[in-house]
Amino acid sequence: MPIYVCAIGRTCIKSTAFNWPQSVEVNEHGMEGDREFVVVEDGMFVAQRHGTLPAPLPKAITNKLASLGLGIEVRTMCQIVSRVDGGTLTVRAPGMSELCVSLLDTAPSEARVQVWKDSALPAIDQGAEAAQWFTAFLSRERKGHYRLMRMARSCARKSKGGDALLRFHDAFPFMMVSSASLGSLNGKLISQGELAVPMTRFRPNIVLQGLKPHEEDRIARLRIGQIEFTGKTLCDRCVVTCTDQKTAVRMKEPLRTLSTYRKGSHIGITDKGVNKIYFGRNFDHCGTGVIRVGDAVEVLEWKQ
Repeated sequence: MPIYVCAIGRTCIKSTAFNWPQSVEVNEHGMEGDREFVVVEDGMFVAQRHGTLPAPLPKAITNKLASLGLGIEVRTMCQIVSRVDGGTLTVRAPGMSELCVSLLDTAPSEARVQVWKDSALPAIDQGAEAAQWFTAFLSRERKGHYRLMRMARSCARKSKGGDALLRFHDAFPFMMVSSASLGSLNGKLISQGELAVPMTRFRPNIVLQGLKPHEEDRIARLRIGQIEFTGKTLCDRCVVTCTDQKTAVRMKEPLRTLSTYRKGSHIGITDKGVNKIYFGRNFDHCGTGVIRVGDAVEVLEWKQ
Protein backbone atom coordinates (compact mmCIF):
# COMPACT_ATOMS: atom_id res chain seq x y z
CA MET A 1 0.00 0.00 0.00
CA PRO A 2 1.39 3.46 -0.86
CA ILE A 3 2.45 5.56 2.10
CA TYR A 4 1.79 9.29 2.05
CA VAL A 5 1.53 12.37 4.26
CA CYS A 6 -2.10 12.82 5.36
CA ALA A 7 -1.61 15.68 7.86
CA ILE A 8 1.03 18.19 8.95
CA GLY A 9 1.08 19.70 12.44
CA ARG A 10 3.02 22.49 14.11
CA THR A 11 2.71 25.23 16.72
CA CYS A 12 4.41 28.63 16.81
CA ILE A 13 4.66 28.70 20.62
CA LYS A 14 5.83 25.63 22.51
CA SER A 15 3.00 23.63 24.15
CA THR A 16 0.18 25.75 22.68
CA ALA A 17 -2.57 24.69 20.25
CA PHE A 18 -1.50 22.94 17.06
CA ASN A 19 -2.43 24.17 13.61
CA TRP A 20 -2.63 21.94 10.56
CA PRO A 21 -1.32 23.57 7.35
CA GLN A 22 -1.54 21.97 3.92
CA SER A 23 2.15 22.56 3.29
CA VAL A 24 5.20 23.70 5.20
CA GLU A 25 8.78 24.76 4.54
CA VAL A 26 11.46 22.67 6.25
CA ASN A 27 14.75 24.32 7.14
CA GLU A 28 17.75 23.20 9.16
CA HIS A 29 15.79 23.58 12.44
CA GLY A 30 12.76 21.58 11.29
CA MET A 31 9.43 22.98 10.14
CA GLU A 32 9.45 26.71 9.49
CA GLY A 33 7.99 28.44 12.54
CA ASP A 34 7.47 25.28 14.59
CA ARG A 35 8.11 26.00 18.29
CA GLU A 36 10.05 29.13 17.44
CA PHE A 37 8.67 30.79 20.59
CA VAL A 38 8.48 29.70 24.22
CA VAL A 39 6.78 31.12 27.29
CA VAL A 40 9.00 31.33 30.37
CA GLU A 41 8.95 32.39 33.99
CA ASP A 42 12.34 33.42 35.34
CA GLY A 43 13.89 31.81 32.28
CA MET A 44 12.27 28.38 32.79
CA PHE A 45 9.98 27.05 30.06
CA VAL A 46 6.23 26.74 30.60
CA ALA A 47 4.29 23.78 29.17
CA GLN A 48 1.08 21.80 29.61
CA ARG A 49 2.96 19.47 31.94
CA HIS A 50 6.18 19.34 33.90
CA GLY A 51 8.75 16.60 33.87
CA THR A 52 8.65 13.51 36.04
CA LEU A 53 10.85 12.78 39.01
CA PRO A 54 12.85 9.56 39.46
CA ALA A 55 11.38 9.08 42.94
CA PRO A 56 8.67 10.66 45.11
CA LEU A 57 9.80 13.84 46.81
CA PRO A 58 8.25 15.99 49.55
CA LYS A 59 5.62 18.45 48.37
CA ALA A 60 7.83 21.37 49.37
CA ILE A 61 10.32 20.22 46.75
CA THR A 62 7.82 19.30 44.02
CA ASN A 63 6.44 22.82 44.30
CA LYS A 64 9.84 23.99 43.09
CA LEU A 65 10.10 21.75 40.04
CA ALA A 66 11.26 24.67 37.92
CA SER A 67 14.50 24.81 39.88
CA LEU A 68 15.10 21.16 38.97
CA GLY A 69 14.88 21.87 35.24
CA LEU A 70 11.56 20.09 34.81
CA GLY A 71 9.55 23.05 33.58
CA ILE A 72 6.46 24.84 34.82
CA GLU A 73 3.05 23.23 34.29
CA VAL A 74 0.12 25.36 33.11
CA ARG A 75 -2.49 23.19 31.40
CA THR A 76 -4.34 26.09 29.78
CA MET A 77 -1.37 26.65 27.48
CA CYS A 78 -3.33 24.37 25.13
CA GLN A 79 -6.01 27.06 24.72
CA ILE A 80 -3.59 29.57 23.24
CA VAL A 81 -3.78 29.77 19.44
CA SER A 82 -1.10 31.53 17.43
CA ARG A 83 -0.04 32.17 13.86
CA VAL A 84 2.62 34.17 12.03
CA ASP A 85 1.58 36.29 9.07
CA GLY A 86 4.43 38.20 7.50
CA GLY A 87 6.17 40.04 10.30
CA THR A 88 3.44 39.66 12.92
CA LEU A 89 2.74 36.96 15.49
CA THR A 90 -0.97 36.92 16.36
CA VAL A 91 -2.06 35.20 19.59
CA ARG A 92 -5.59 34.43 20.82
CA ALA A 93 -7.05 32.77 23.93
CA PRO A 94 -10.51 32.52 25.57
CA GLY A 95 -11.58 35.75 27.22
CA MET A 96 -8.54 37.67 26.00
CA SER A 97 -8.17 40.41 23.42
CA GLU A 98 -6.02 39.51 20.43
CA LEU A 99 -2.29 40.04 20.90
CA CYS A 100 -0.23 41.18 17.91
CA VAL A 101 3.54 41.09 18.26
CA SER A 102 5.61 42.77 15.57
CA LEU A 103 8.57 40.55 14.87
CA LEU A 104 10.35 43.43 13.16
CA ASP A 105 10.47 45.50 16.35
CA THR A 106 12.32 42.93 18.44
CA ALA A 107 15.08 44.17 20.71
CA PRO A 108 18.50 42.85 19.66
CA SER A 109 19.66 41.91 23.16
CA GLU A 110 19.63 38.21 24.05
CA ALA A 111 18.62 36.43 27.25
CA ARG A 112 19.05 32.80 28.28
CA VAL A 113 16.14 30.37 28.70
CA GLN A 114 15.92 26.74 29.77
CA VAL A 115 14.10 23.85 28.09
CA TRP A 116 14.65 20.62 30.01
CA LYS A 117 18.40 20.14 30.47
CA ASP A 118 19.33 22.81 27.93
CA SER A 119 19.79 25.65 30.36
CA ALA A 120 21.41 28.41 28.30
CA LEU A 121 19.47 28.75 25.07
CA PRO A 122 19.77 32.26 23.58
CA ALA A 123 16.40 33.93 23.04
CA ILE A 124 14.91 37.35 22.37
CA ASP A 125 12.32 38.84 24.73
CA GLN A 126 9.17 39.82 22.83
CA GLY A 127 8.41 42.80 25.02
CA ALA A 128 6.23 44.14 27.82
CA GLU A 129 2.89 43.94 26.01
CA ALA A 130 3.35 40.23 25.29
CA ALA A 131 4.49 39.66 28.89
CA GLN A 132 1.38 41.37 30.24
CA TRP A 133 -0.88 39.33 27.95
CA PHE A 134 0.60 35.94 28.91
CA THR A 135 0.76 36.87 32.58
CA ALA A 136 -2.92 37.87 32.57
CA PHE A 137 -4.08 34.69 30.84
CA LEU A 138 -1.87 32.06 32.48
CA SER A 139 -2.24 33.55 35.96
CA ARG A 140 -5.90 32.51 35.89
CA GLU A 141 -4.58 28.99 36.49
CA ARG A 142 -1.18 29.60 38.07
CA LYS A 143 -0.10 32.97 39.39
CA GLY A 144 3.16 34.10 37.90
CA HIS A 145 5.07 36.57 35.78
CA TYR A 146 5.41 35.19 32.28
CA ARG A 147 7.35 36.36 29.24
CA LEU A 148 7.30 35.36 25.58
CA MET A 149 10.69 34.55 24.07
CA ARG A 150 11.76 33.90 20.48
CA MET A 151 14.73 31.68 19.67
CA ALA A 152 17.74 33.78 18.68
CA ARG A 153 19.32 33.25 15.30
CA SER A 154 22.58 32.53 17.10
CA CYS A 155 21.11 29.40 18.72
CA ALA A 156 22.36 26.09 17.30
CA ARG A 157 20.60 23.65 19.60
CA LYS A 158 21.21 20.01 18.70
CA SER A 159 18.64 17.26 18.91
CA LYS A 160 18.90 14.49 21.47
CA GLY A 161 20.23 12.28 18.69
CA GLY A 162 22.79 14.91 17.77
CA ASP A 163 22.11 14.62 14.03
CA ALA A 164 19.89 17.67 13.53
CA LEU A 165 19.11 21.13 14.86
CA LEU A 166 15.85 22.08 16.51
CA ARG A 167 14.15 24.99 18.22
CA PHE A 168 12.17 24.75 21.49
CA HIS A 169 11.10 21.15 20.85
CA ASP A 170 11.52 18.65 23.65
CA ALA A 171 14.26 16.58 22.03
CA PHE A 172 13.78 16.09 18.28
CA PRO A 173 12.64 18.29 15.37
CA PHE A 174 10.05 15.80 14.09
CA MET A 175 7.61 13.30 15.53
CA MET A 176 5.54 11.06 13.27
CA VAL A 177 2.50 8.87 13.90
CA SER A 178 0.45 6.72 11.54
CA SER A 179 -3.28 7.27 11.22
CA ALA A 180 -3.67 3.51 11.68
CA SER A 181 -2.10 3.70 15.15
CA LEU A 182 -4.72 6.23 16.24
CA GLY A 183 -7.47 4.17 14.58
CA SER A 184 -6.38 1.09 16.51
CA LEU A 185 -6.35 2.99 19.80
CA ASN A 186 -9.77 4.52 19.15
CA GLY A 187 -11.18 1.10 18.32
CA LYS A 188 -10.08 -0.10 21.76
CA LEU A 189 -11.47 3.00 23.47
CA ILE A 190 -14.86 2.74 21.79
CA SER A 191 -15.12 -0.99 22.56
CA GLN A 192 -14.71 -0.07 26.24
CA GLY A 193 -17.41 2.59 26.09
CA GLU A 194 -14.90 5.45 26.05
CA LEU A 195 -14.80 8.37 23.64
CA ALA A 196 -12.40 8.35 20.72
CA VAL A 197 -9.55 10.88 20.95
CA PRO A 198 -8.35 13.18 18.16
CA MET A 199 -4.83 13.28 16.77
CA THR A 200 -4.34 16.67 18.48
CA ARG A 201 -3.75 14.79 21.76
CA PHE A 202 -0.50 13.42 20.32
CA ARG A 203 0.78 16.58 18.59
CA PRO A 204 2.61 14.95 15.65
CA ASN A 205 4.47 16.93 13.02
CA ILE A 206 3.62 14.43 10.29
CA VAL A 207 0.77 11.91 10.14
CA LEU A 208 1.41 8.95 7.85
CA GLN A 209 -1.28 7.09 5.90
CA GLY A 210 -0.75 3.61 4.47
CA LEU A 211 0.99 1.92 7.38
CA LYS A 212 -0.32 -0.78 9.69
CA PRO A 213 -0.89 0.21 13.35
CA HIS A 214 2.45 1.18 14.95
CA GLU A 215 4.43 0.17 11.89
CA GLU A 216 6.16 3.55 12.20
CA ASP A 217 8.03 1.99 15.15
CA ARG A 218 10.12 0.07 12.62
CA ILE A 219 11.03 2.87 10.22
CA ALA A 220 14.78 3.47 10.32
CA ARG A 221 14.93 5.94 7.41
CA LEU A 222 12.40 7.55 5.09
CA ARG A 223 12.28 10.27 2.46
CA ILE A 224 9.66 12.88 1.68
CA GLY A 225 10.60 14.90 -1.40
CA GLN A 226 14.20 16.01 -0.96
CA ILE A 227 14.22 15.57 2.81
CA GLU A 228 15.52 12.43 4.48
CA PHE A 229 14.48 11.45 7.99
CA THR A 230 16.25 9.10 10.39
CA GLY A 231 14.22 7.25 13.00
CA LYS A 232 15.40 7.88 16.54
CA THR A 233 13.65 7.02 19.81
CA LEU A 234 10.05 5.96 20.13
CA CYS A 235 7.99 8.78 21.61
CA ASP A 236 7.17 8.13 25.26
CA ARG A 237 3.87 9.68 26.31
CA CYS A 238 2.80 11.92 29.15
CA VAL A 239 -0.42 13.38 30.58
CA VAL A 240 -0.75 15.87 27.70
CA THR A 241 -2.39 13.02 25.77
CA CYS A 242 -5.09 12.98 28.47
CA THR A 243 -5.67 16.74 28.28
CA ASP A 244 -8.56 17.98 26.15
CA GLN A 245 -6.77 20.47 23.91
CA LYS A 246 -9.78 22.79 23.75
CA THR A 247 -10.93 22.83 27.38
CA ALA A 248 -7.69 21.90 29.24
CA VAL A 249 -9.65 19.30 31.22
CA ARG A 250 -7.49 16.29 32.08
CA MET A 251 -8.86 12.74 32.06
CA LYS A 252 -7.51 9.21 32.44
CA GLU A 253 -7.72 8.22 28.78
CA PRO A 254 -6.04 7.41 26.50
CA LEU A 255 -3.03 6.61 28.73
CA ARG A 256 -5.03 4.08 30.72
CA THR A 257 -5.82 2.05 27.61
CA LEU A 258 -2.40 2.56 26.02
CA SER A 259 -0.82 1.20 29.20
CA THR A 260 -2.43 -2.19 28.46
CA TYR A 261 -0.55 -2.72 25.19
CA ARG A 262 2.02 0.03 24.51
CA LYS A 263 4.31 -0.07 27.53
CA GLY A 264 7.96 -0.76 26.89
CA SER A 265 7.47 -4.23 28.31
CA HIS A 266 4.86 -4.93 25.61
CA ILE A 267 7.04 -3.90 22.68
CA GLY A 268 10.45 -5.28 23.56
CA ILE A 269 11.99 -2.40 25.48
CA THR A 270 13.89 -3.77 28.46
CA ASP A 271 15.97 -0.83 29.72
CA LYS A 272 14.84 2.03 31.98
CA GLY A 273 11.98 2.74 29.56
CA VAL A 274 10.29 -0.58 30.27
CA ASN A 275 7.34 1.07 32.07
CA LYS A 276 6.95 4.07 29.78
CA ILE A 277 4.11 4.25 27.27
CA TYR A 278 5.00 4.74 23.60
CA PHE A 279 3.04 6.14 20.68
CA GLY A 280 4.77 7.45 17.54
CA ARG A 281 8.42 7.85 16.63
CA ASN A 282 10.88 10.74 16.82
CA PHE A 283 12.98 11.67 13.79
CA ASP A 284 15.97 13.78 12.89
CA HIS A 285 16.06 15.26 9.40
CA CYS A 286 18.63 16.08 6.74
CA GLY A 287 17.90 18.51 3.94
CA THR A 288 15.47 21.32 3.29
CA GLY A 289 12.43 21.77 1.10
CA VAL A 290 8.63 21.74 1.18
CA ILE A 291 6.37 19.03 2.59
CA ARG A 292 2.75 18.93 1.41
CA VAL A 293 -0.27 16.93 2.46
CA GLY A 294 -0.50 14.13 -0.10
CA ASP A 295 3.27 13.81 -0.61
CA ALA A 296 4.55 10.29 -1.17
CA VAL A 297 6.65 8.74 1.60
CA GLU A 298 9.47 6.42 0.59
CA VAL A 299 10.72 4.09 3.33
CA LEU A 300 14.45 3.68 2.71
CA GLU A 301 15.19 1.28 5.54
CA TRP A 302 13.21 -0.75 8.04
CA LYS A 303 14.52 -1.47 11.51
CA GLN A 304 15.11 -5.16 12.00
